[in-house]
Amino acid sequence: MQPGEKYWRFQKFDRKKYSEVNDALKELTHLTAREWAIARLCADFKDRGRSQMTWIGENLPELVPFMEGKYQRQDVSSAQAAFKRKVPDQVIRANR
Repeated sequence: MQPGEKYWRFQKFDRKKYSEVNDALKELTHLTAREWAIARLCADFKDRGRSQMTWIGENLPELVPFMEGKYQRQDVSSAQAAFKRKVPDQVIRANR
C-alpha cells in the first residue's frame, strides 16, 4: 500500500465510530470490532507468510476508519490471538 492510498476493505465504515461497528458485530457475532479488523489486516498484510504486526499497529488509524489510535505490536498480536480463539481454524481456512 502506497502512502496516502486508502485501504479499500473498510470503506463501508468510513463514517462510523468504533462503538457503532462494535455494537453491530456483537449483534451478529461474538467478535469485537478490534478483533475483526485486526484479524482482517493480519491476513491481508503478510510478508513471507508472517503478519506485519508492527506496521499494522502503527498505521491502524489510516487503515481502519473507525479505529482512532495506534497500537503496539503486542496489542495487534493480542487482538489476532483473541480472534483465533473465537473462530475455529476450519472456518478461517474455508473462507479464504
